[in-house]
Amino acid sequence: MNKNSNKISLLTGITITFEYDNHLIKSWFSAISGLEKVFVDDVLVATNRSYSLNSTNSFLINGIPFSIISKSNLFMKPIIFTLLENNIPIKKQILNFSINKKMCFLLSLLYLMITVVFTEITLSLKLSSWYECAFFALMFISIFALHNKIFNVTIKKDVCIKNINKTINQT
Repeated sequence: MNKNSNKISLLTGITITFEYDNHLIKSWFSAISGLEKVFVDDVLVATNRSYSLNSTNSFLINGIPFSIISKSNLFMKPIIFTLLENNIPIKKQILNFSINKKMCFLLSLLYLMITVVFTEITLSLKLSSWYECAFFALMFISIFALHNKIFNVTIKKDVCIKNINKTINQT
């Protein structure tokens, strides 16, 4: 089944996949629109829109209730995705975000230099504020385009909770 590929992007969203009982469960979240979708074996089974830091998407597989819970905080450290079967946690994936401080410093320095040069050109040529708005819009868009260079993302995936629970109950 080896389609277990998580994808993370500020622009295209976060895709988390779980493999369970010969099913591929894929959950997609948009950071911009708040839209959430759950697919089981590439079939859409749940959709939701949420701007909340915590959300739940419930669905059925062969008549058995499943849900995916996502929990985060304001600083996005970490985002925890939990797969539940009959309200019992069975798998978990943890996304940790950290800032690449060196890249962030270099980009900030570059943006500062570009801003100073652009401001000097704008003042010396007496350009209208339309050019300034366009410039800062491009700077803002470039920050989104380069976000994958600024943030490091680590994923601890498929932490199997069900087997841990069985081991604890057997002892």
